Order: sequence, then C-alpha cells, then structure tokens
Amino acid sequence: MIHLRNVEKRYARGSESVLACAVDRLDIQAGEQVALIGRSGTGKTILLRLIAGVEEPTAGLIEIGGHDVSDIAPEHRGVGMAF
Repeated sequence: MIHLRNVEKRYARGSESVLACAVDRLDIQAGEQVALIGRSGTGKTILLRLIAGVEEPTAGLIEIGGHDVSDIAPEHRGVGMAF
C-alpha cells in the first residue's frame, strides 16, 4: 500500500519558491493499478519520483507498506517506474 498525505515539492526560482507538485491525499491499495493522467507540467513525473525516492518532498508524508519512507534510499524502497 502507498499512502500520501499533504505532499508538496517546491523548487527555488530566484528568490521565489515554485510549487511543482501537490497531493492532499492519495491511497493506493496493494494490487491496485493506478494511472496518472494530465497535461504536460502538472506534476505526474515528479509525483512518481517522490514515491520512488529519487526526489525528496518539501512537505508531507509518503508511506509504503505502512512505513514512512522519508529516510529510506530509493534502492531500498522496492519501487519502480514506467513511462
């Protein structure tokens, strides 16, 4: 299972902070298939990178299998991506 709560990813652009991805709540059950659909630039790839651990969230909680994965390296998360 994957649970996301109040996840944000922000990037610095000059003196400003730009929001690149935000998810209030997302629950994916074990065995469930999910498709992320949206226009270019809406944060689909960033969300996958956050779940996989390639990017770190600016805020929020990402749980995989009931465990907070904030401090778990990408290679130890057991997550893959397909585009």
